[in-house]
Amino acid sequence: MAKVTGPLFSIDARGTLADVLSYQRGFGKHRVMRKPGHRDAETALQQTQRAKFEAAIAYWKALSAVEKAGYNVLADPMQMTGYQYVLKLHMLGRLGPPATESDNQVDASENDAQEAELNGAMVLAGTYITVRSGIGAGLRLWGGVRFDSGPFPPKGSTVEVAHFEIHTFDAVYDNANFEIFAHLAAAPGPFTTAAYDISGRPRTSASVPWVQDGLPVGWNQSASLVPVIQEVVNDYSPGSLVLILKPKSDTAKTLYFHAFDEGEHNLGAKLHLEWSAGGEGPDGGFGGGLVELAGVWLSG
Repeated sequence: MAKVTGPLFSIDARGTLADVLSYQRGFGKHRVMRKPGHRDAETALQQTQRAKFEAAIAYWKALSAVEKAGYNVLADPMQMTGYQYVLKLHMLGRLGPPATESDNQVDASENDAQEAELNGAMVLAGTYITVRSGIGAGLRLWGGVRFDSGPFPPKGSTVEVAHFEIHTFDAVYDNANFEIFAHLAAAPGPFTTAAYDISGRPRTSASVPWVQDGLPVGWNQSASLVPVIQEVVNDYSPGSLVLILKPKSDTAKTLYFHAFDEGEHNLGAKLHLEWSAGGEGPDGGFGGGLVELAGVWLSG
């Protein structure tokens, strides 16, 4: 359809004909030209930004009325709507679904240790941890490992996968005979030289045995620790997790596995976790997702 003001062949004709020709007047001249169009370069960066924008809109549409109202409250002091606020956060990469999987590894000397049950003496330095079972307390050595890099399952979530890995290296002292507990606390701290700093920590009622002779040299994985980690997550949104390796009081068996202080600092114990989304963030909130604002997590 023609959208032209004035007779088509007159000097004063202005407008667009059939979305092809453009009648214009400027700089003291009258011109007829092809209608200018916007060139869409469709660069990789443009496509990335468009995808983020579409994802942000979809995220907003998926929110409940309560969640949208919560964002409106947060946005009001900035003279924005909740919708504008969500788009801004999403485009900045500060909004999205919470993590549901993590791999942690002991990352400091004070994050693994062993303890003599007889007198509580602690050993934090050393290239390996010894866990030893036996009938007498004088024989038994406890082990402890701490993970603090996260993320960890928030309170109320469902732990689906959890296992612990150690790196063994000795073909003689390669027999596991202990129970694995977790420190039942929100954010258990690093190990210290204080006596009984492993066995003296409050433990989960749930535990998982690791009883296996002749572990091969290299990485070895425990049985599922889901009941142990779930007990912690039922009560807390943990900021760190500590596993307590309690030796059994039957047959004398010894296991060596590498500590963080091993030469390259890359053979410390590992913890793999997977969980279903949901639960509470560290600071509570009004919804199920997580938003980070100046280092503070809000649900959204």
